[in-house]
Amino acid sequence: MNNNNENEFGAAERFVAPALAAGGLPEAYVQVVMAVPMINERALWESIFQFVGTIDQGASSNRFYGGREHDRSMYMSLTVQHNRPFFRPHEIQVNVSSRDQGWTSEEVGLRSHCSAVDLVLGHHERDYPENVEWENARGRTKVVRNIAAGNAWEETERTFDEHSHIVGAMRQHLQSNPQETVGIYTIAHYPGWMCKVRNGALVVKWAPIVEEIWNEVQSRHEQASRRPPTEHPRKRSRVA
Repeated sequence: MNNNNENEFGAAERFVAPALAAGGLPEAYVQVVMAVPMINERALWESIFQFVGTIDQGASSNRFYGGREHDRSMYMSLTVQHNRPFFRPHEIQVNVSSRDQGWTSEEVGLRSHCSAVDLVLGHHERDYPENVEWENARGRTKVVRNIAAGNAWEETERTFDEHSHIVGAMRQHLQSNPQETVGIYTIAHYPGWMCKVRNGALVVKWAPIVEEIWNEVQSRHEQASRRPPTEHPRKRSRVA
């Protein structure tokens, strides 16, 4: 590691972590970063991520839901607020324990589209509104398709990263709205099919936005460079 990177990591350790934790970017960090020659965004990103990491917002539920036919019900939800500067959603983690009704006249043991768990953006008190075309819903993605006539609970863990459609939709929504809700939904198609859930958990991970931090640093540096030098009044010499 060269001296520049050592200086960059040192600057992040001393100023970035407490600054972002407090929701701001202090002038001291700007001065240190701009004093490091040849700084680049990649090194800045790595230093911020190493010393700051992600901010997690999560919720969980142990409520048993026995399912129903023709189902589009919200099992649980998490509402996140965009009130922290220099951060944006980075990942959505989902854990859910689910199964179908336990019997079928179709082939047993295959993944079925008739009983499933979805992840959906938007707050809906009861069912997802029927007047919205489900397949084209904003911010909807499949978590798991249940095994047909599965007799055991299946534990599913999924992570949707910043390149996924649903995280992208959440970011876009939060650009013009103060909050967003993400929910675990039980889906069942056709008579006789159900989706049962016995527990679930949601975590939204927020990561620092290196582009905004970099732009803020550059902007403050340019403002400082345009300020006229401060003139100190000369002290009068005492006459003996």
